[in-house]
Amino acid sequence: MTPSTKRLSVALVALGAGFAGLAVLGPLMTGVFQYRYSQTMLNQATGLDAFALVVVAPLAILSAVLLLRGHRAAALMALGPAAFGLYMLVQYVIGPEYLTIDGNGERAFLVFVALFVLSASVLVQAWRLAEAPPWADRAFRRRGVLLFILAAFIVFGMYIASGFFSAMSDFPNYVDVRAATSEYDEHPTAFWIVAFLDLAVVVPLTVATAIGLLRRRDWAQRAFYGVVGWYALVPGSVAAMALTMLARHDPAANAPRAIIITVAAALFFAVSVRMFLPLFRAAPRNTDSAVYHPAHAPP
Repeated sequence: MTPSTKRLSVALVALGAGFAGLAVLGPLMTGVFQYRYSQTMLNQATGLDAFALVVVAPLAILSAVLLLRGHRAAALMALGPAAFGLYMLVQYVIGPEYLTIDGNGERAFLVFVALFVLSASVLVQAWRLAEAPPWADRAFRRRGVLLFILAAFIVFGMYIASGFFSAMSDFPNYVDVRAATSEYDEHPTAFWIVAFLDLAVVVPLTVATAIGLLRRRDWAQRAFYGVVGWYALVPGSVAAMALTMLARHDPAANAPRAIIITVAAALFFAVSVRMFLPLFRAAPRNTDSAVYHPAHAPP
């Protein structure tokens, strides 16, 4: 076992414990941290915490265990929880309405900072240790097309179909055409943060990786597993939010939309499992061979 493997394993366990700790201290359980959210956002935060506790935290810890066993899938799996953390923790800090809603969520600021830095550290370490298996030429094409489809789903399915772009020109009167009550009215800051992250970060990275795959770039193979890992987790957390809103009779809840999101999240998760499954059919490698070697780096 190498020092790099040990460091990443410890970081993954810490990240998983951090996600679980936030769920315990947040609105899902104890409410020690009372985020300055509207009721709709509190319902969403509850669903997010539940998903992080049940899915993301165990996945991070499972990746650590597999890494210690020298499994080839470990570092590639670790990319997903790290990307999830980077995406969500920004929203925890910038999303609250600090001046207009009561709460004490700022007490968790240093926790969010620590988990964000930890997520970034895991992402960098996992990237260095990850080694994608050889692919056939047609696999590059198929997976590149898959990523284009995923990016298109975000742009068209999540934004254009909801009438989002009208918000840029007529935001005081913006209403999601699929919802009875606009989430924008409930919490405009979070609305714009999510839109920015999706359209300025997630979609460009997904498209860039797709192009890299079509051009047979080695780096794109590793990036593919990170992108797919993100799509396995974040849409699932969004589905958990939508279902929690339904269960709590939130005025912004919309049953058809929640069903669509849940089905889409299940499909994304199934696709991700399909992509990672071949890594588990091969025999695990010894710990030393799982270490990234600069000689193997793409030029």
